[in-house]
Amino acid sequence: MNETIDQISSLPDDILIHILSFLRTREAVQTCILSKRWRKTWASVPVLNFHASDYNENEGWKFDQFVNGVLENRGPALLDTIISSQDVEDRYIDPPPIGWLHRATLLMPRVISVDIPDCYGWDLDFPDSVFSCASLEKLELFYFSESWPAFFSLNSIALVSLKTLVLEYLTLHDDFMQKLFLGCPVLENLKLWICELDISDIPSNALKEFTLDDCQHLQPMQISCPGLLFLCPSHL
Repeated sequence: MNETIDQISSLPDDILIHILSFLRTREAVQTCILSKRWRKTWASVPVLNFHASDYNENEGWKFDQFVNGVLENRGPALLDTIISSQDVEDRYIDPPPIGWLHRATLLMPRVISVDIPDCYGWDLDFPDSVFSCASLEKLELFYFSESWPAFFSLNSIALVSLKTLVLEYLTLHDDFMQKLFLGCPVLENLKLWICELDISDIPSNALKEFTLDDCQHLQPMQISCPGLLFLCPSHL
């Protein structure tokens, strides 16, 4: 009888970690039961991919609890990317599962991408640390709603390494844009999708790409970006 040989477990740690980075984080954590060697392998994965759709509508706190547990038990390895996504049809989770973002920023990731379910009366209150994380180069915030865009306001922005910002279904005002360009001196790529805008000026020496896709309530806008290479105003 031929014995089954576990060839995967014989691979070097860096290859195992690379393989696990393609799994959902929930699946990667479950590999800890395979053997002693696998017990902490997941804790060094550089890409974390969470899915809020794994939880019921009233279990936003459970999602937060799981994500915080993963972040708290990570090893010393660098964290590159955090993705929190959900299926489009599962729009509502109570409360909005974004409380974990503060702990995530303490690990200094390069990329954060978050799908935010419909708040339905809850405040869309991001931790200040999300907008002062010095390591962030790319930030994507996708808000899902069947009713109206969420109001988006911040006390300050200090994302000194941010090069790409993508915002979806949010209400933005001039005050936000002024803080954005003052606090993001190297921002090169700005994408606004289905946003409600009250913006009169886009002032940036660093911006190279600016996309407006299906945004509403536009007023005349002055774009003062001498380095702009690509402008895409779609479905205005």
